[in-house]
Amino acid sequence: MGRTGGYATGLAVVIEYVLAPAVIAVGIGGYVADWLPLSPFLVARIAYAIFVGVNLLGVKESLQTLLVITVISVIVLLVWALAMAPTFSVDNLLNIQPEGGNS
Repeated sequence: MGRTGGYATGLAVVIEYVLAPAVIAVGIGGYVADWLPLSPFLVARIAYAIFVGVNLLGVKESLQTLLVITVISVIVLLVWALAMAPTFSVDNLLNIQPEGGNS
């Protein structure tokens, strides 16, 4: 791959380390705001600060922490999908009536 491939790979890793924790923190802020009377922005900032702190400790700890959070997120999505499965109907996928004044 050469120097250009190495540079592109390194740049992608840096972008991933910056963006992934921010996206996860925003998601956590949204989840927590639905359950507790806290500002999603405040929760996201706290979560991001924790992720940055873990990143400062080391790559291994950072990857382990992000893996645990990702697994928890996937489990939450699966539980939600299973909870919604009984109410799912293929007939409703394209059968959406417009509301007056909104379309």
